[in-house]
Amino acid sequence: MHKILIKGYFKNYDINEKINYNNYGFLLSNFITFKNNNDKIKINFKNDKIVFTKENNNSKLVHEFILNENTTGKYKIKSQNILIDIPIYTTKIENKNKSVKIEYNFLNNESKTKNIIYIEYEVLE
Repeated sequence: MHKILIKGYFKNYDINEKINYNNYGFLLSNFITFKNNNDKIKINFKNDKIVFTKENNNSKLVHEFILNENTTGKYKIKSQNILIDIPIYTTKIENKNKSVKIEYNFLNNESKTKNIIYIEYEVLE
């Protein structure tokens, strides 16, 4: 396991929201884990997909990103045990040496909402 410094962001263009990441985390095999405020974030790099998980005391969000494919994210509200399906379409995955950029759309009846997750890291130990 390696300690890493993470920099990056999550950007939702529909509501013009941007969450910046500047945190310490860990790299173990194909997993990156770190905490941002009260959220535990895990990124799992698999052969054909990237799984992004964000969890806190109130909720859990899991997205599977597969390039040029529709997938269904899962959002769970823990206190009420409600599970919401979130249809998404992944438009871009750039998985480089020490960074990953994922562009995807939330698909609903009215529009497509563009989102970006960008993470870069530096190995410290």
